[in-house]
Formats: sequence, structure tokens, C-alpha cells
Amino acid sequence: MRINTWTKKPIAFIVMLAVVIGTITLPGMNSLQAYADYPETTATLEDASAAIEKVANYYNTRESKQIEDWEALLSILAVNDVSSGAIDLSPLYLPTTGLEGTYSNILLELLKGYYPGNWINALSDSQDTATGAFASNANDHAWAMLTLQAADALPLDKGILAAEYLLAQPFDPTSGGFFDSWGYATLDNTGVVAMALAPYRNTESLASSIAAIGVYLDNKQEDTGGYASWGSESASTTSYVINGLAALRINPYGVVTGTGVSAVDSLLHYQNTNGSFWGPYNPAPEIDSFATKQAPQALWSAIKGWNTTGSAYNTLLSQNNIKSRTVTVSVTGDNGGSTIIPSKTFTVQTSDSALTVRNGLDAFLEQDAKTATYFEDKVASVSGITASDDERWYVLVNGVEDVASYEIGDGDVIELRAGLKETIQITMDSNQSVLDLRKAQEETPVMGVVASGCTNPSLTVGSDTLPQVAIISNNANGVRLLIPQGTTVTSSSIDWDGTIALPTTTTVALSGKTVSSAILVGSADHELTFDQPVRLLLPGSGNKKVGFIDNAGTFTEITQSLVTDTVHAVSQELADAGRNVGKYVSGNDMVVWTKHFTTFVTYVDAASDNSGGSVSTATLRVYGYDGTRSTTILENTSLVIGNRDTPITLLDKAGLDYDNQGGYIAAIEGLEERDFGQDSGWKYSVNGTFPSAGASNYILKNGDAVVWRFVTAINEGEILGGTVVTGEAVTVTAISQAAITEAVSRFSDINPSEWYGTAVGSLVAQGILSGRSETIFAPMDTITRAEFAMILAKAAGADLTVTRANGFNDVDASNWYAPAVAWAKEAGIVNGYKNSDGTHSFRPSDVILRQDMALMIQNFLLQQNGEGLATTKEAIVFKDEAEIASYAKTAVASMQKAGIINGVQRGQDAYFLPRNTATRAEAAVMIWQALQDK
Repeated sequence: MRINTWTKKPIAFIVMLAVVIGTITLPGMNSLQAYADYPETTATLEDASAAIEKVANYYNTRESKQIEDWEALLSILAVNDVSSGAIDLSPLYLPTTGLEGTYSNILLELLKGYYPGNWINALSDSQDTATGAFASNANDHAWAMLTLQAADALPLDKGILAAEYLLAQPFDPTSGGFFDSWGYATLDNTGVVAMALAPYRNTESLASSIAAIGVYLDNKQEDTGGYASWGSESASTTSYVINGLAALRINPYGVVTGTGVSAVDSLLHYQNTNGSFWGPYNPAPEIDSFATKQAPQALWSAIKGWNTTGSAYNTLLSQNNIKSRTVTVSVTGDNGGSTIIPSKTFTVQTSDSALTVRNGLDAFLEQDAKTATYFEDKVASVSGITASDDERWYVLVNGVEDVASYEIGDGDVIELRAGLKETIQITMDSNQSVLDLRKAQEETPVMGVVASGCTNPSLTVGSDTLPQVAIISNNANGVRLLIPQGTTVTSSSIDWDGTIALPTTTTVALSGKTVSSAILVGSADHELTFDQPVRLLLPGSGNKKVGFIDNAGTFTEITQSLVTDTVHAVSQELADAGRNVGKYVSGNDMVVWTKHFTTFVTYVDAASDNSGGSVSTATLRVYGYDGTRSTTILENTSLVIGNRDTPITLLDKAGLDYDNQGGYIAAIEGLEERDFGQDSGWKYSVNGTFPSAGASNYILKNGDAVVWRFVTAINEGEILGGTVVTGEAVTVTAISQAAITEAVSRFSDINPSEWYGTAVGSLVAQGILSGRSETIFAPMDTITRAEFAMILAKAAGADLTVTRANGFNDVDASNWYAPAVAWAKEAGIVNGYKNSDGTHSFRPSDVILRQDMALMIQNFLLQQNGEGLATTKEAIVFKDEAEIASYAKTAVASMQKAGIINGVQRGQDAYFLPRNTATRAEAAVMIWQALQDK
């Protein structure tokens, strides 16, 4: 993932370190505050500023403009922050990234304005959960802490554990303190350690140990004011110590010798007349490149870092904005056989929040006096170049077809082609659930969209290489499957007939784990192998663990974290690691790259029990029907539950047979919906009420009483969200602040002061919105189209006891959301999706997109008011305006001017993010604001 603007979550590089207090004696020093009382000595603030100006002159006049590495780049940022002679930061001279995932390259990516999320995740995952260790030596461990602090990716609890581990490392007070990987104890290491520990200097259990480091560094000062390693004072060692002192908020001017010479005095002594710095092995006027990179950082710390909130790196990174990538672009025709515009490698720059394929294409075409137009993230036309009617423009990135919003990296190869026939797009439903690829042309991509109600969808493949196959599985909560072009599939079983089961939801139980989702893909009977990795995206599972269950029933956690998300790069990563499967976090989603298909499971480890051995339980009863009266299928049974169990998982725990259709229970123990009338079916209650949440989303708590009952009228007497639906519209003005506070305070995962707190509290108090359970709201969970329709229906006071035709082929009258969808259709709030056969689908289980949510709310307000929205704000142009679908543009613009939506601010620009999925918190705020307008 790339961040926008220059890292707003930056390098806590000057966050310090701690030393083992038990190994250091602190004579006569009671408080770090004593340093603040030292007077400035020979070196003044003006002297340090003058030295910075000399550094700027050195960089601006040197023969080569190339910036060597991240430390040099950071030094230049430090100089530019306080110098009047700014150093050129042209993207042409920026350093390139070396070995992916190392500390230095993560920091370089952050400095260049990108957020290498998967590298960061891999580093975070490497921490030992028991000891807190990232490495076996203090120096490497401290650098890991600094890197994660720079990325704002070291939570307080993990940071304190890491700090405790660091303070317990060997310490040699004679040689220089902490050790590095080569076994040397130096003050350089101890300065780095001080930086890593600085954020925890006010943590009660660590404060005295961290304070001891400052005292130790003071006591190691040479008579000349500087600091030495291996017996020689140097500018680089002095710089590390100054950075460490500043990070601990110790004024480096105040660290003086008996004769009044400060550490800053010593550092200035090592500056050459041209602004560079010399060192022990490069005496003046020679240039010591290492000292020249370190000293400007220390000068920045001396000038402003030691009394700045946050680290020097936080401040510096927030002030810069370098976004560039070097890519190769070409335009070809006839499936790549003829050259239209020759290939060229060049650097792309933009002031936008991220560098995309579109930026690269536009910059490339502009050089040839041409422009491209786009439609829904695809290239629609290119001026001066025509593709034939039965062909289209398409984009390849590193050989794989992609879209214009793909964020590019250094070295990417982008090709714009004319000459490929349209992607074959097929909707798979109950009438056509098999996609036969045995005669498919490898050059023609195939897209399959699996309808929500489609059961047992599958592919049939032969022995030939496959085209690119993209599957969107709305039957499996929006799981996406991508088989790259040129893939072949084989099986060790001689009786495999070429059938590949597409993603479907299944139910599994894992000891010690709370399963969030289980997706079966491939074959339950045959082991299938792919010759290159296949991509499986599991929506909303980015914060979960993931593993797989093989055909023998053995569960294996996927621990290989990937730092790339393209097939060629992933293939190399997996080969280097000797693995066939790896994971990649993409925003809120989990991506699995795998060479085998099986059952993939997302989960969290079951919470440890801290109550002295007690466990959480819920009771379950199941009542059937024999045509005349209720029958008992399961007597009241107490079952142990975990922290993610639902009324559906209780059926599993009780060993009952049931038919789960996307979270809707169609049958239990052979008794099916509609067995006793069109409106008969299964419904559940918890503690005597009928929750509005689907049975797969309602999270049970200790003591809950769950009843599944077969009823002949599915909607009769239902209580939704704690309020009986009467048909009267709600009025928002009647909700008091006390009622809002009481409503939101029942949820343990919401702070009332959060940006969505008032909205959630107001809607819950009115019965429009409810939690996942009585104590869990889950504000960051996604929300489905069906759930959103139900919320709007409640807000309108719709009579949900009335049976209406809805006209959608994937919404059955027995579905819990059917009355709300039918009302929304009748009111003109939703129209659904038109299928190739002329029918319409609603796609109730699909996660709602932000642009669709905006359109539905606008239609809702028009239905309620009978007139357009009032304009209360000036119109703004979202930076991603072109990505908003044409059907939603008017709604987004109207709601923005009405003050209902504001977009997401990134730097100076506002983005709407139309194709992003919406969270429950976002939905609550938008509806709440809309009701104010109403």
C-alpha cells in the first residue's frame, strides 16, 4: 500500500533508546531536567545554523547531484528545513531501493513518500511475541523499533515489550554501552538505542532506565566535547550521540566538559570549509562521506530537534513531498505485434496523492502530443490512434492486464495495446454455474461474476495454458480469484476431470481459534497444482490470520508475508523463500497467493481466559414444525462459545445438519423453508427478541439464549433493532444528548468522542441502527447492500410487515432483508443490476461501495422530501472525480454541496474514493447527516 502526500506517519527516527539501569551507576544525577539549566557555551544556535548553510552549499556545488542513500536524503531534508539555500531534490537524483524489506529500504520508501505496508507488516510479524525481540543484538533490534516507529506501526504494548527486551541486553559501560551484530559495544549503538527508547521515557516502569542512558552518554564525553568509538573521537559518533540526547529532550548545548566545551562545539570542529565533514580516517580537508551524512542530522537536532514535539523525522517528513517513479512505457497494436509509439524509459512525477498507471500513460502520450480518455478506470480512446470496432484498448503492467488506478513502482513496464478483443464476461447463476475454458484462447481474458444465489460454481479446464481468469464471487462474500494468463493446472489424481470449484463459503472448526471465514476453492477430492501463483482476495480480513486445510484435513497457518502483489514478483518471492503460498495485506483485505487450491480460513486466536478458568456459554434450542404444531428438534443445550460465535456456529457446535445460504438458514435437520407455505421458514431470536443483524453477523456473548424456530409467517411479530416497526417515520430532533450517550455507551468498541460517535448513538437510540451484538458495534466492519437497505427502510419508517414484490432474481420473499429491499425498489431508491437475460439482481450480500451509498441516500432524501438537496457549501472537485461512475456523479456532487459528504483529505486535495467499500461508521455518519438535512 502506498500512502498519499509525504509520509504523514513518519520516521520516529529520533525516538530514543534505553539502557539497562541495573548495570549503570549514576552518581550525583537525579533528573534529566538538570540539563536544561546549562547555559549555552561557545557554539551558539547561530553557529549551528551557519554550519547548515555550509552543508547546503556543499550539496549544491558538488559535481554529482545523485543522492546516495536514505541517510543522505534525510540529511538533505534536515538542511532544507533550516537553510535558505535549499538543496535540489529532483526525482532524477533520488536513491533507488535495494534489498526489499530491510530497515534502510523501508525508511527510504517512507522518505520518498510511500508506505511499504507489506514490508512493514513482515517486519512487525518478526517480533517474538513472548520476549519482544526483533533481533539478538541491541543495535539491530533498536533499528527495527525505529523503523516501525517511523511508519507509526509499533503499538504501545508491543513497543514497551520491545523496550523491555532492549534494556535487558548486554551492556559494556567501558567500551561504549550496547552491542551490534559484530559483537562491538560502541557509543554509536547506544545513541541509536537512545533514539529507539525515547517514546517510552515517560513510561513509569522504564523511565529511570531510559534516564540512565542520558547520564551515561554525558559521562562518556571527551575533554574536547565530542564522543569516541574504538578510541578515536569522530564526527559520526558525536552525531549519533547528539541525536540520542536530543531524542531524550536533552539540550545538546548543555552537555559540556569541565572547560565549557559542548558536544555541538566538537561537531563543528569537524566541518571542512566546503561544508562537508572529515573523520578519523579522512583528515581535513578530505571528505568522510559517513560523517557528512550524519552531521547535518545532528545539527538539525541541535537547532530545533531537542525541543520539538515528536522526532526530527516526524517533522521533516511532513514537510516534503517527493513522488516519482521511473517506468518504461510503449503503445502497440495487433496484440503487441506492431509498434505505434516506441518504448521509452522516463521518470514520472505528479502532485497527486499517488503515482498511477494513468500518470505514466498521460506523461508518455503528452511527449507525442497525444492524450487518452478514460471510462471507469479503462482507456477509452487515444487521440490520433484508432482501434477497430471489435477491439479495444487495454493496459499491461509487467505483462499482466491491469487498470489505470494501479499504483506504479520503479522499474514497472507499462504497455498500452490496441487489438485485443473484449474480455469475455459471463454471469454465473443457478441457470449457468459452470464456466468451460477448455477451448478458451489464451490471449482473451475471461471474467466470471458469480451471483449471490449460485451454488457450486466451477471452471472446467483442459491441459492447455489458461487465459487470464478473474472471478468475483458474490456467493462467497465478494471473494475474488485471479488466475494469471499462461497458467496451467495439473492434478496427481488420474480421475480428475478438469473441474475446479470456484470459491464458496463453508464451515470449519479449529481448536483454539475463532474462525471468521472459510472459503473452499479447487477440489475437495483431488489435489490441484498451478505452475504459477494464483491470487485469492478475502475481503475485510486484512487484520486476521490466515491458513489452509489440505485434503487430508491438516491445518497450516500461512506465515510467509509477501512484500509484492504482482504474479512475477510473487513467484520470485515464493521461490526465494522455498514456499508455495504466501499472504499480502491490501488495505482492509487479505490476499493469498498460492500454487494449490484447498480450504482457506481467516481467523483470530481464541482469547485467553483471564477469569480463573471460567468460560463463556450460550444456550441453544431448536423448534421445528409438523404441519399442525411446533416440535422440539433440540432441547435447551448449553454450549461453550468463543469471541466470534454466532447463532449459525451454534448449530455447528450442536452437531445439527443445516443449509446455510450466504448467512441465511434455509433448512435445519431436513426441514426446509416453504415446506409449510410460501412464507414459512427459519428465524432466530436472542434473549426473546429478533435482531436485525443476519445470523452470520450477530456476535454472541456469555449467557445469551438462542432459539431457532420454524415459523409459517417469517416476518410475523418481528422486532428489529429493539424497536417495533410501525410505519411512522422517525424524527431526529427528538433524540436527547443523554439518549445518544446512553445508546453509544453500551458498545465496548466505540469511544463516544470518535468522529462517528454521535451519529451511531443517535441512530441506535432511534432504532434505525443496531450493533453486531448488545456490546459490539464493529464500526470498521464493512456493510452489505442488504444491510444498508434495511437501515434506510427503518429511517423512513417503512412498514416492513407488508409483503411487496421486489423484482430481483436474487431476493427471495423469505430473506430477512426482502421487505426492506422491496420497499427501496418501490420507492425508487434502488434499481439493481440488469442481467444479460433481461432480469435484475440486487446483489444483497455484496459490500456496498461509497458511490452506491451516496446514490441510495440521495434517492432516499428525494423520496422523503420530494425535492432536491439544499446547497449549503461551495462545490469542490474531488481529485478522483474521473473514477466516479457516471450514474453516481450527480448524487455525489449534490450531497457534497449539501454538506452530507466531504470526502477524504490527503494533503491539499480531497478524494471521494468512490470504489472503496464503506464501513458501518461511514454509513452511520452519512445517514445521520442526511436525516439532519431531511
